[in-house]
Amino acid sequence: MSVPVALTLRHCLASENIVPAYTFRQVDVMLISSRYTIVPLALFDDEQAERLLYFNHARRENETVLYQVLRSEQVVLFAIDRSVLHVVCERFPNASFYVQTVPMLDYLNRKAGAEVGKLYVYLHQTHIDVYCYVRGQLALANSFSCATLEDAVYYILYVWKQQGLEQQRDELHLMGEYATQKELAHRLRRFLNNVITQPLTSDADRLPLDMQLLRLKDY
Repeated sequence: MSVPVALTLRHCLASENIVPAYTFRQVDVMLISSRYTIVPLALFDDEQAERLLYFNHARRENETVLYQVLRSEQVVLFAIDRSVLHVVCERFPNASFYVQTVPMLDYLNRKAGAEVGKLYVYLHQTHIDVYCYVRGQLALANSFSCATLEDAVYYILYVWKQQGLEQQRDELHLMGEYATQKELAHRLRRFLNNVITQPLTSDADRLPLDMQLLRLKDY
């Protein structure tokens, strides 16, 4: 992000046509970003949060590192542009900040059973998030930039092979952009036996799943 983004955000928050001038009981802000990392709570020290995040990601100027602790005793660290953080907190001093991985991990940690290996793929416009579970335990969470469907197919099959998932037995679950799900599923079924999509069943489903989960959060 950059200063122009913060200025645009400030203008939007100041407009009552966009954000009414109410006092909200709770404000949750979710970032869509690939700049996150996950560490076990037992190994986490909040004084080392920056070092832990920047071990996996290049340091950028004007960033603040935040984190959320999940009930699964995992800590998700993520970076936010400091100017954007300041603008939001000016308008909503008690806002809570999340990266999309937080509600997704909380949901998938409870959903993934131990019967078969499962690879969950959440489709965004410019990248995919992948969450791999082996014997019911999180084995990998990562994000990949994807300019085309071919990119998505490549990274999904790469992770599938890397994690030792089985073509006939284990499951691939596609979530997120529904139109993309259908085309991607068609291509991946040439290689994998169990490709499962998440259909839209109601108007509520048109709200992205990660936002639905954040709205229903109990962590």
